[in-house]
Amino acid sequence: MRLIALAVLSLNILGGCAFSSSRVAVKPMKAQDSKQIASDLEACERWARTQEQAAWSYSACMMSRGYAATVELEAYIVDMTGPSGADPAPMVMHIRQCFDLAQQKRGDAGHAAAVGISLLGGAIAAAAYRGSLLEEPFGACMVPLGYTVKQWVPER
Repeated sequence: MRLIALAVLSLNILGGCAFSSSRVAVKPMKAQDSKQIASDLEACERWARTQEQAAWSYSACMMSRGYAATVELEAYIVDMTGPSGADPAPMVMHIRQCFDLAQQKRGDAGHAAAVGISLLGGAIAAAAYRGSLLEEPFGACMVPLGYTVKQWVPER
């Protein structure tokens, strides 16, 4: 029994089960037909599973193919478009660099405010607040690189 559990765990880790493309919202921006969309979704998911940052890689790959895609920054989600036709690997690097920069700029003030909100019983609100402090510096870093960044609002 122990061996079976270990084998299943190993398959899950090797199979990249921690990444799910369903957590990334994408929207065609170039009137792609359903066949093209299915092909792009499959190709990007396959490529993303081979990358260290699978979710960001999936988003970058979809943006490189002419889609808007969401990018999760901690508990905050932004909707982005990027340079279509670009190599997605440098796009992932841009996301990582701008995320790191945004975290540095957010600093301890955001952390202190989030702790205060959390102590008042709003752990989810605290996480969202801390994440929202990332949007402005993240966007300020990404826009000069050819991306658009805005707060993600789920479609209804």
